Amino acid sequence: MTYFIWLPRVLDTAPPSVELFLTYGDLEEIFDGTDEMIEEVLADVGVDDKILSWSLTRYRSGYFDGNYDGENWEERWPLAVRLGVELSDKPWLDEVPPWGYIETEAVDYEPPDSFMRMAWPPTPCLVLANFTGRSALNQAWTQVSAMVPEATFSTITVADESTQLRIDLGERDYDFYSGGAQLAVEVENLCSHHGGRIRG
Repeated sequence: MTYFIWLPRVLDTAPPSVELFLTYGDLEEIFDGTDEMIEEVLADVGVDDKILSWSLTRYRSGYFDGNYDGENWEERWPLAVRLGVELSDKPWLDEVPPWGYIETEAVDYEPPDSFMRMAWPPTPCLVLANFTGRSALNQAWTQVSAMVPEATFSTITVADESTQLRIDLGERDYDFYSGGAQLAVEVENLCSHHGGRIRG
C-alpha cells in the first residue's frame, strides 16, 4: 500500500464534505496532491460523488504512531495529512475495519515544478484522544486549556461511538519534535489519565 487512510467521516456542511487523514505506507511523501490521487483515495472509502474542491493540510500526531517505542522522532510523531473534500452530494462511507485504517494504492508520483519544502518545516502538532464519557473529556479539555492557552479544540464522534477530542497545539518546529515534543507528551498523558485513548 502507498498510504493508510484514517478517520474518514462526512461533515454536515454545505456543500457536503468528507474529511480523512492520510499517513505514509510504502511511499514517504505526499506533495501537493492530484485530482487522480484524491479520486482514488475517495473511492477506497466508498465515495464516487463529483468532487467540487479539495485541500491537504499537514500535521504531526502521535495518534498514528502504532505505539512506536523507538528513538526516531519522525516515527513517534509521523506526518498525518488531512484531506478535506467538498462534494456535489452527501456521500455514504464504507465501514472502517476494526484495526482502524484502510489501505490505498493512490499515488502522488512527483512534486510539481513549484514544489519547494524545507526538510522539516514547522508543522502543527495534533493530539487526538478518544473518550467514552463526556465528563472525563471535559476534565481533560479544561486542564489542557489551562496548560496550553493557545491550543484549539474540537470534538467528533468516531466509529466506535466514542467522542474524539482533537487538540491542535499550533505550529511547532524541528527542535520541538526532535527534542521529544514534551508539551505534546504531557497533553497525551493528561488525556490518558482521564481515560482517553491516545493511539489509533
